Amino acid sequence: MGTNKFFFLILCVCFFIQCSSIDSLENSDNIYIGMSISSFCDAVSMTWINDDPCFGNKSYDYSNSAMILSASNSSKFFVFTSVTNPDMSSGQLSLITSSISEAEFYLNNIN
Repeated sequence: MGTNKFFFLILCVCFFIQCSSIDSLENSDNIYIGMSISSFCDAVSMTWINDDPCFGNKSYDYSNSAMILSASNSSKFFVFTSVTNPDMSSGQLSLITSSISEAEFYLNNIN
């Protein structure tokens, strides 16, 4: 095997080891209730792009100043409250769920 192929193989292995899943981040307390949106996005930045809620779906609720983030694969939903604007610069994580219905129910019953 040539040096370039070996280096590429090592690089690929290191990349795959570095990528985490949302569940592993949640289980290791890297994702937790009360964290800010910016801290949350930093924590999930090492996930696969289709698992990263910060690059996935975003639903902002103006009446409750809240936002639901979910990855493009929609496996988990993250509800943030005290969101002053939809640019993801403020807010705290209030709910983690695997059900969009539960996330929407939570939004409708915040107050």
